[in-house]
Amino acid sequence: MKLFTLCVLWSAFCAFAQPVHLSESDTLKKPITLQATYLALDELIREVNRQTGATLSVDRAIADEKAHCFVKDRPAHETLTQLASLLFLEWRRQPDDSFRLGRSTQARDYELKLAEENQKAFYRELESLMARWSRSSERDYALLTEEKTRIEQEMEQLASQQPPGWEQKRSDLGKRLSALGAEDLLGWLGGSVFRQLPTDQRRRFMAGETVVASTESGSSLRLPDRLFEWLRGESEEPPATACFYQMRLEPQQFQLRCQLFKRNGQNLTTLHASSVYSLNPVVNPLASHPIQKQMDTWRSQTGARFAELKAPLKRIPVTQEARPRFLGDWLAFLSERCEINILAPAFRQAFPKEPLELPSQARTLEEALAMLPLSEISHRLSGSYLCLQYNNYWELRWREIPERLIKPLEQKYAREGLMPDDYAQLIFELTPLQQSLLRGGSAKAIAFPCDYLPIDALLFWATLFPPQKIQVLNRKPIPYTSLDADQRRAFQRAFQAHSEQLFWIDFSSPPDQLAFFAQQDHALITRHVQDNLFIDRTPGVMPPDESQTPLKTQGSARRLSLTFHFGLSVTESVAFSWQWINPAPEESKDDKE
Repeated sequence: MKLFTLCVLWSAFCAFAQPVHLSESDTLKKPITLQATYLALDELIREVNRQTGATLSVDRAIADEKAHCFVKDRPAHETLTQLASLLFLEWRRQPDDSFRLGRSTQARDYELKLAEENQKAFYRELESLMARWSRSSERDYALLTEEKTRIEQEMEQLASQQPPGWEQKRSDLGKRLSALGAEDLLGWLGGSVFRQLPTDQRRRFMAGETVVASTESGSSLRLPDRLFEWLRGESEEPPATACFYQMRLEPQQFQLRCQLFKRNGQNLTTLHASSVYSLNPVVNPLASHPIQKQMDTWRSQTGARFAELKAPLKRIPVTQEARPRFLGDWLAFLSERCEINILAPAFRQAFPKEPLELPSQARTLEEALAMLPLSEISHRLSGSYLCLQYNNYWELRWREIPERLIKPLEQKYAREGLMPDDYAQLIFELTPLQQSLLRGGSAKAIAFPCDYLPIDALLFWATLFPPQKIQVLNRKPIPYTSLDADQRRAFQRAFQAHSEQLFWIDFSSPPDQLAFFAQQDHALITRHVQDNLFIDRTPGVMPPDESQTPLKTQGSARRLSLTFHFGLSVTESVAFSWQWINPAPEESKDDKE
């Protein structure tokens, strides 16, 4: 009986869970008008409900996804169906006969498989690199270098003399050179260290754990003693008495970071060489998947719609002199000049990489669309809609920062400005992929300064308790020994992120070997700086530098500068320097007097 009841309930659930046609609803036949950029789906649904009286809802998992919508007096069901198709979503009927928007099963399956294939491709590239380095490390580095030099000289001689058949001979030499493996000393050392890794440590390295090797006798991972000889061959002054090698995988950035440190007789440890090796995985397209087939159709245009692309655009005087930095601005400008409705996914990330030309000189919709870089975005006509789609839609979606985190900070920034706690809380809630969006200096459609953030330092700051933050802001260092386990891990990540600035500290060493560090009683020091001088916590007031922020501010603005110091002292530390601009506060009557 219980089994029968469960089957009935499951059948009822599946019936309600099937995709539906919104045109069946009389309420959704009412026309709607939407004219907005970066419109989050939860906001969009609320607006449609307001205009039609419907009771639509959206899954929490996709509530932050955004779209550019320029729709005039179109039936709600028509716009919502087009939008769902564009964003790989589907509408489902709920038990109360309302409709709810969610990710389609096919899209979830495609996204999962695509992410798995990305990860597999990345590790294939990594394994290929490690295998090449390991093969080269089986030979003496000096002899390997001599052979590579001979091959390179022979290739140059062939290119200059060009004897008969020189191109084939040079190609064969190039293959020999490639087969030798590591390109430089850091790669050779990486192969040597990788060969020593036991299975469990190799697994941790693949997961992003830093690998440390040294020439010291107590090290579990040893660097060859001949390394000193090779460094002396490079005229190293003063001669090294100990060497440390660090290798760290950064899966989210598809990078491998390798660094070689040397210590001299005065126990000063400095960076000798550092390299970042980019691993660009080649992902096999999921050609047989229905979602991939759906995406492949975006580039095709049917002849029956060709006439609409030839429709002339309205001639409207240009009121916007600046070139649009983001796709939403460009579409808003275009929507004023054509009768067609426009829908597109919206991302806070810059698109395209260079500002677009305003379509003011375009005579037709076809000429305007020709201004879009086809390598980044595709378009198609569907009914009375022009729909645009990013060719790297899924990658952008993985990196996109949720609106629920951005909008409150935008509002606070407009009112009073932001402080380190605000940035730290934002970064703390992001995934590593989302954090990577804030590491670079590319423009983003976010209404507060967020370029070149000290991500690792702010992640550590987010782990501190209020009394610790007060201690730091009073310019008093925090003892490393006073940090809890989570804070120490965050501190180590921050330190290692910029360890090329100063010296080497092996955090994998036993606690007693870190005594020299703990005795210094320093872990973090911060300072506010204006004109390179120590000042109070209150920031100075100075004119804004519009070249460093796209935001327009009236009057004076507050430029804040903060430096996080991780190390023994201000002069012996890894420094994270950061500047940002807050809007000018409104002047009171007393201030004016």
